[in-house]
Amino acid sequence: RVASPALSAMRCRGSTTAGTQCETPARTLRRPGTPASIDAEGDRDTMPRVTDTDLIVIGLGIAGASIVYQLARRGIPAIALEAHAPGHQLGASHGHSRVTRTAVGEGIEYLPIVRRSNAIWAELEAQGHDLRRPTGLLYLASGGTAASRHGAADFIGATRAVAEAGGIELDYLDSAALRDRYPQFVVDDAAYGYFEPGAGVLRPEACVGALCSEAVRLGAVRRYDEPMRDLGTEIRRGRELLGF
Repeated sequence: RVASPALSAMRCRGSTTAGTQCETPARTLRRPGTPASIDAEGDRDTMPRVTDTDLIVIGLGIAGASIVYQLARRGIPAIALEAHAPGHQLGASHGHSRVTRTAVGEGIEYLPIVRRSNAIWAELEAQGHDLRRPTGLLYLASGGTAASRHGAADFIGATRAVAEAGGIELDYLDSAALRDRYPQFVVDDAAYGYFEPGAGVLRPEACVGALCSEAVRLGAVRRYDEPMRDLGTEIRRGRELLGF
């Protein structure tokens, strides 16, 4: 029982060996304003009566897009449903920039995740996607008072500790060096900072787009304007049906 406009009445039967079999009546899967033959993403706007899939991914923000991309890389078929149009501003993956850094003062336990993320961005950039700007990052602190940020009582100190433990380049700058390198900042004699040359800026909308387009290229099915309205189960003739 699919409450999605285009996939209504689809039923998915779970199986630990053969994945999930989804049945839907033969009908047109077309969003308003799109041609009868092809939708805006280039997918055919009809779906066969029976569609086999292992997984359905709900939402195509950075998390959902990353999941469907990694599934596609592993040859696992998936259907990805996004409630809104691509590039919408109703989540947390829109806008022009996000800071990316390796010296994560939030905790050294995040370091392997950050390094793996950087490897994935490099993998996508090798496919021709423009995702990052290597600008470097300045951490600026006033002397005498530790700044509490992101769960760390002394965020600058925690950042330095992660950099030292992880072998990350982090350049110390005293107040004189700060004035010399960054004359636009007015700092007192107790101020200091650290510069991380390997940090920079991510383009979040481009990142989501790259993950989705590569997933589709590898075999995933992507559908926009497909809101998830309900998820339930029922037992019929001794078999469990998943209703969407």
